[in-house]
Amino acid sequence: MKTAYFRHFVTSGCIAAVFGLLAGGCTKSDAEVYDSKDKLWFTQSVSGNANANTAYLSFSHYPGHETLEVPFQLMLIGNLSDRDREYKLVVVDTLTTADPAEYEVLPTVFRAERELDTVWVKLIKTPRLSSKEVKLTLCIVENENFTTGYTGRLMASVTFNNITTMPKWWTDEIADSFFGPYTKEKFEAFYAYCGINDITGIASSDLRKLLLGFRKYIAEHDLREADGSPIEIPIH
Repeated sequence: MKTAYFRHFVTSGCIAAVFGLLAGGCTKSDAEVYDSKDKLWFTQSVSGNANANTAYLSFSHYPGHETLEVPFQLMLIGNLSDRDREYKLVVVDTLTTADPAEYEVLPTVFRAERELDTVWVKLIKTPRLSSKEVKLTLCIVENENFTTGYTGRLMASVTFNNITTMPKWWTDEIADSFFGPYTKEKFEAFYAYCGINDITGIASSDLRKLLLGFRKYIAEHDLREADGSPIEIPIH
């Protein structure tokens, strides 16, 4: 995963304007969506993700990382341009609990000759994330280059923490057939071995080969659980 920055912060006064824009957009007809100014909106289906403008991440699933970058895709409604154009995002403070020190958004530039582009949000690990989950919500607002696209697709959010949790893919079936019971030490060792924190889509035969190599790695490095017992992988 690409490892993420921020410019525009919304004040209490600005937020009323943002939601005024959203409310106004709800009353417009479909015909009014198209005018002379190009529009942007967050797409909601990327690579099979049906809700791509909402992300959830835990730093606990990325051992050793102090920052993570999250992509959100934007789509152009209008004509392709032969020049890069800046757009504007604001933080929706009423829907944000993350501290400014915990995130940053990369430069917001929609590149030339593109219908789709991506904004990367950098998440920064802080001590409080070990016990608290926070949320960042961004909203597209009008500037000199763009107005806004479809109401309901103007905002994107990411919820994140550093709370130790078992990955969703580590099911009872996966535990019985491949990994054995989940432990923090086993997960971190596996990530250190191969840099993979999600086995979704990996064929059983390939996963078996991967885990045989992992078991050898455990033995070579004498890796152990928190109680001092050897880390065990049940696959044969």
